[in-house]
Amino acid sequence: MINYKKIYISLARVWAAICVITLHTVETYGLVSSKPYWMEANIIVGIAESAIPIFFMITGATLIDYRERYTTNEYLKKRILKVGIPLGIWFLIACIYGYFMKTDAMKFPYWFYFIMMGMYLCIPLFSAVQKELREKVFLYVVLISFVLNYFIPLCADVFDLPLRAQFPFDIGTGYLIYLLLGYLMDKKEISFRQKVIVYICAFIGFVLKVGGTYILSLRNGVLDGTFGHYTNVPCLLISIGMFLFLKEIGNRIENNRTIKIIDCLSGYTMASYVLHQYVSCYLIRPYINDIYSLIYNLGAPILNFVICAVITYIMRKIPVLRKIVP
Repeated sequence: MINYKKIYISLARVWAAICVITLHTVETYGLVSSKPYWMEANIIVGIAESAIPIFFMITGATLIDYRERYTTNEYLKKRILKVGIPLGIWFLIACIYGYFMKTDAMKFPYWFYFIMMGMYLCIPLFSAVQKELREKVFLYVVLISFVLNYFIPLCADVFDLPLRAQFPFDIGTGYLIYLLLGYLMDKKEISFRQKVIVYICAFIGFVLKVGGTYILSLRNGVLDGTFGHYTNVPCLLISIGMFLFLKEIGNRIENNRTIKIIDCLSGYTMASYVLHQYVSCYLIRPYINDIYSLIYNLGAPILNFVICAVITYIMRKIPVLRKIVP
């Protein structure tokens, strides 16, 4: 019997990994211009920014119900062995590299892992909510958090209102809302009408992100972040829509060969996060002269992911190195 849930989760992991690499590939995003290349970069980044939120949503969808499979001690042990130790080793490698090469470029992606470790520590608290109450409790937290931590701060920025710090709601602050959204979207049956609403909201978010960034950046002469960042309304709406879209696609995949390929590729996603900057720096970027090329900005991330997968496959064949590959 085909495990559709596993396939959509695997598909979402692969998508998120390639999008993260894309965000670090599109160098032209910071080169604000009225020329077509910048609008192309703006659109690509507008879509690819859903990567990190989607990964957090996957975490919520797969781990909040961990008590059904093992104890909290086992859960924490698994997180430490699977993520904590490899993270520490690769961060140390990045620090050593940065010290000798006089750059922080390789350390930059690790902010994501430190947030993940904090989320892992929060999950036992969310998991402690009785299963029959989770949908209502999590939905309440998501809605209140959206209004107080996302919508009001955006309005404060756009209309210059002194409201940003007036309504604290820390339980759903920052990236935690994505954990709960992932759980809700994984467990809850979503009707056709609700899907239409989600996709309309995602489109609105995309227009706000791309259109707002384009207008404000050209007006100011520098990249404007009013509608950017992962903890902002546009990215939240886009990420929800993309997560639902990937789930819909995953639920329609029935070809066994396709399922095996997706499952196989998903096993290399975590490793790609720690390797892709090195691959880009030494195996791809030196051979590229035109960073404005749409083919480069769309094709290089896929090539990078494939190279990371090959390197990871080889490392896992070596007894010592396999221990540090996430």
